[in-house]
Amino acid sequence: MNQSARSLVSAVIQRQATERIPAGELCIDDALVKAWTGTGAVGFAQRQQVADRLGLDLICLAADYGPAPSRSELPAAGDVRWDSIESWAGQTDRFVFVLLDGAFGWGIKTWGFQAFASKVMRRSADVDDLLGQVEALNRKLVERAAGLGANGVVIADDIAYQHGLLLPPDRIRSLFLPSLARQTEACHTTGLPVFFHSDGDLRAILDDIACNGFDGLQGIESASGMDLAEIKAHFGHRLCLWGNLDPACLVQDLSAEAIHERVTAVLRSGARGGGLIFGTSSGLFAGMRPRNIEWAYQSAKRIGQDME
Repeated sequence: MNQSARSLVSAVIQRQATERIPAGELCIDDALVKAWTGTGAVGFAQRQQVADRLGLDLICLAADYGPAPSRSELPAAGDVRWDSIESWAGQTDRFVFVLLDGAFGWGIKTWGFQAFASKVMRRSADVDDLLGQVEALNRKLVERAAGLGANGVVIADDIAYQHGLLLPPDRIRSLFLPSLARQTEACHTTGLPVFFHSDGDLRAILDDIACNGFDGLQGIESASGMDLAEIKAHFGHRLCLWGNLDPACLVQDLSAEAIHERVTAVLRSGARGGGLIFGTSSGLFAGMRPRNIEWAYQSAKRIGQDME
């Protein structure tokens, strides 16, 4: 019996046995959609065409927050939009994630990295105020998204780079992880599973992430030393893992066989015992070769059916 894409992703998040490994991306750049569909517009129909072409089991919709934030407050929840969320939820069987920004990202957008880092290191009251604002905003947005038909949430907060965390681990643990835990609780109250996304090397706080209520981890950037097999061995019983394919292989002039080898390595590292969603660590962007993307997803479908 064939599982719907939505039920398949839901089962994988719960680390249940499934008939195949699902696949999806954190984001698909508008420029790539335009190039692929040959149109100047990017809406539900064009994105669905790309999703159908790749056989995606999920879609992840970034929040449109409107104009850049002021120095004093975040956007009102009622002004935030997601592209075609009701169409994705009602007209397809794909699992629908909504993508929300976390407090770390809002701090950088509001003050710039240097000023934000200084406030964090001084434990400024401004940071506590920002955390409260982000938690309140995301709580309202999760409730709205659930009402519109969303099936899950991704909180994106790029707290790391290629060689480690952007700020000392103790500051991340004392300020941002408790805030994230309160946000995961809000997601679970609405019945939605929640993933954490960050680029970079998160190994110093992976245990903290797993202990703070997240159902999954998206990204798992191999170029930053995030070894999928090792992370699966230590955290696969607590976290569904999504991503890990190095986006560089979709840019380079590689053969179908070379792409197949890269995809095979990812799936062999993370598929054992379930709880894996195939995808890149970054999303799909202009500059990637369409044929490479298609080869990757064709390989993932073929291999993923054999492994489950």
